[in-house]
Amino acid sequence: MLGSYVLKVIFHSKKHIDRYFKWTDEIKLFDNNIAYRNETCKKVSQKIREMKIIDDEYIVGEEVVCRKFLKTDEGKCNVNFKYRIADIKGEKVKLIHTNTVDTRNIDINILRKYFIYAYCYTAHSKQGCSVDSDIVIYDWNFRYACRNWFYTSLTRARDLNRVWFYRYPESDDDLLKDLVGNYL
Repeated sequence: MLGSYVLKVIFHSKKHIDRYFKWTDEIKLFDNNIAYRNETCKKVSQKIREMKIIDDEYIVGEEVVCRKFLKTDEGKCNVNFKYRIADIKGEKVKLIHTNTVDTRNIDINILRKYFIYAYCYTAHSKQGCSVDSDIVIYDWNFRYACRNWFYTSLTRARDLNRVWFYRYPESDDDLLKDLVGNYL
């Protein structure tokens, strides 16, 4: 187990990841995936849905995360709170807050606009959470993923032996550079 001192001084480089953590070349069916970019979160979530053979847009039992503050007649949904889909009837979806078990009935269009699938999070949206299960960290090599982001991602895990890093093929490194170049 790494001590907190090691975590504070660790620099996010392949050399340090090789020394202390595990690698994966594939997206795994883990509930806790962390990425720097929302685009990566969407891709990971979509891949996990494919692996689970989920063809429908939404299914009962699937979890979603509120991404924008939402206030309805039945109450509000706060950013980064997780909800389970309890029922789908036509255009109406019943959500249950995973911690408080409060329910909300919302229109499916609101679900599409305000919620994302709960298979991958950004480190910022996972901040403050402690995870007992395996975690895969994506985008660790992204140009803007600084040491603070790296530290926040790592410290979501209660057991650092359960932290995995996604190994990007060399061609993906070029893709990331191209994406960054498009933003500048």
